Amino acid sequence: MPKMIDLDELNKVEEPYSRSKNIKTYEFLLEQCQNKIKECNRVHRSKHCLYKPPVFLIGKPMYDYFDVMNYIVEKKKKNGLLAQITEQGIYV
Repeated sequence: MPKMIDLDELNKVEEPYSRSKNIKTYEFLLEQCQNKIKECNRVHRSKHCLYKPPVFLIGKPMYDYFDVMNYIVEKKKKNGLLAQITEQGIYV
């Protein structure tokens, strides 16, 4: 008789693109977003900015695109900025 699947073992499997594994990549993308906001303000004198994170980064581990967008929005809101996810990217 074949061995039964252990459900507890399946639940222990970590998500390969989880936030905890990619925090350095998330922080890198957050810094890119901050630089884009500063550039929009300096060059265009605009208080509004649209940032679209790249779907992947060469040389960096894979990440969950929608999770990284949520991460950036959470950080911007904690910083006191209005931010929301749109079809084009993150509107700040």
